[in-house]
Amino acid sequence: MKRACVEESVWCVGFNIPRSQDGFSPYVGTPAQFAPEVRCGLLNLDRIKRLRPFPNPVSHGRFTLMWHQSLKLAQLRLGMRSVRGGDSRTFYVHPRNEDKHSPSIDLARDRIGQGRVPRAQLDKWDLVPSSDWQPNPRGEDIIFLLFGRETPPDKLERCLSSLRRQSSQDFGVILIDDAGSPVQTASLPYRLGSLADRTTLIRRARRAGYLENFREAVKAICVNPDAMLVVLDQDDALMRDDVILRLREASSAGADLINAPMFRPDKPLSLYEINYEAPRQRGGGNVWSHLRAFKKSLFERVPGDVWNSAPDPCCLSDFLTMVPMAELARRPVWLDGPYLYWHERAPYSLERKKRELDVKTWLFSQAPLSA
Repeated sequence: MKRACVEESVWCVGFNIPRSQDGFSPYVGTPAQFAPEVRCGLLNLDRIKRLRPFPNPVSHGRFTLMWHQSLKLAQLRLGMRSVRGGDSRTFYVHPRNEDKHSPSIDLARDRIGQGRVPRAQLDKWDLVPSSDWQPNPRGEDIIFLLFGRETPPDKLERCLSSLRRQSSQDFGVILIDDAGSPVQTASLPYRLGSLADRTTLIRRARRAGYLENFREAVKAICVNPDAMLVVLDQDDALMRDDVILRLREASSAGADLINAPMFRPDKPLSLYEINYEAPRQRGGGNVWSHLRAFKKSLFERVPGDVWNSAPDPCCLSDFLTMVPMAELARRPVWLDGPYLYWHERAPYSLERKKRELDVKTWLFSQAPLSA
């Protein structure tokens, strides 16, 4: 843009917009073609000030033209130009005032920030709210759900590395950051590395809560009804390189819900064996424990209002989601054997434990679901 502004006849260079053709477009523009770019552009203010004054008719004591329209009118007389072009890898999209409160504005901002622009937006300066700004759907047969916010970078990298190390790389990822800090969320696309093309990344501008993220990932983003969805917290990690193979083998054999052994470094001697028989009457039967996976079709059999009266739905989401699915599962499977999942967390406060007790008391008092 600075090089384009070197020419004495140029006083404004417009920043590029999303292009349908990749590559560099030469900067072009005749005096009559483009007005100075008011939405996003580079101005040579010294050149502009040197050529004052500019025509701007007055009506009822007011100027009739905006400043950039006045400069465009002056271009014809002065032979000055405003040019547009640039590299397709960098661009901006301008939301008009009437679109700044559109329900799709946060989705559009996130998608644009990831360089993912729908076809209807290409070659257009102003935001097209009607474009398909929805997150990329996932159709793999195994999809990992990574939810969190403000996850320490070293733990997030450990989590992602455990996925990259899998001997089978035939899986998808849905990563939702629930309104973390702008600095941290900006780094997420770069942290994905080789997983980027298989990941649907959502960076929320406002917190939605675990259950809302869970519902959207399973019901809206996952489009394969037979997919096995695997919960992997961003601060945890897989412990073996053959986890995908083990999950796919169990899924192919008909499993609709899967648990596998987890290791907790704060409780190294604890074993969490699973009991699928009446989990609501057995304190949850450990069906909440990691590793946990389930078919999309199983989750969609859970009534949509099952959590409506939960006292604190953002707390103890593992119990709230897994107990109802365990009751409806036709073939739950416990992959007993080596540890597959590293589960690490800080000790909970007394206040947090009180919240969990309230949720458990409510959950275990509800009538079990019938398969």
